[in-house]
Amino acid sequence: MGRGGLPVRILDCVRYRLKRGKDAIDPVPGIENGARSVDLRPRNVTVGKGWRLFLVMAYLLAACCLSLAWICQLYVVFPFEQMLRGDGSAVTAFSYMFLPHGAKVIIALILMKGALPVIFLVTLCFGMLSGGSPDYALFGSLIAAITALLPIWLINLTFRQPLNQRIWSFTQDNFSMFRFAFAISLAVALLNSIFQAALAKAKLNVDPDFSLAIGFLIGDIVGGVICIMVIILSARYLLVRVRNVL
Repeated sequence: MGRGGLPVRILDCVRYRLKRGKDAIDPVPGIENGARSVDLRPRNVTVGKGWRLFLVMAYLLAACCLSLAWICQLYVVFPFEQMLRGDGSAVTAFSYMFLPHGAKVIIALILMKGALPVIFLVTLCFGMLSGGSPDYALFGSLIAAITALLPIWLINLTFRQPLNQRIWSFTQDNFSMFRFAFAISLAVALLNSIFQAALAKAKLNVDPDFSLAIGFLIGDIVGGVICIMVIILSARYLLVRVRNVL
């Protein structure tokens, strides 16, 4: 493992990422645009290994964040809505405050195409846990994962950027981050509500009316606003604390 072990390697990687941001991996150390520059990489860490550790941490944190949103949804929001809306409502099909929507949008903005397996697997697990049929959980998870990235891919295609180009960062101010994340969340909510409503009509015993799609849309928007605000404020607070420690 080398001197200092795993905790020191992780801290060195975090320090490096905070200093260099998205340009942390340089094909030629210390060379930028043909001129000599200061190499900020820690001397006792191999960048490849440090980057892999950073990615593992990012995937684990994303999975935990989305899982926490699902736990709150299944065991807090759904029971409360069931009590208010009654047994005859379509609460089993959609919620008016769907928290996982905001979590998956933030994860998609950060991990880009790397968010696909995280969103799919976590959504599939909790879809099965909530008592849904395997095929409904499978198709719903696929829709959730793909629609989370479609608006971002369309933006990159429109501006002729690489498909997986990250267009969002925690280095922006809180309002700019929320405004952009909310705009993406609306686009994802529109796509998701259409496909999820169609899937619910086909697989669940609910009335096939227009209110079903509207219910999905309202739930994604409300849950997205709440979840995005909590994640942005929490992440900015943690980044400030990490910078103070480092």
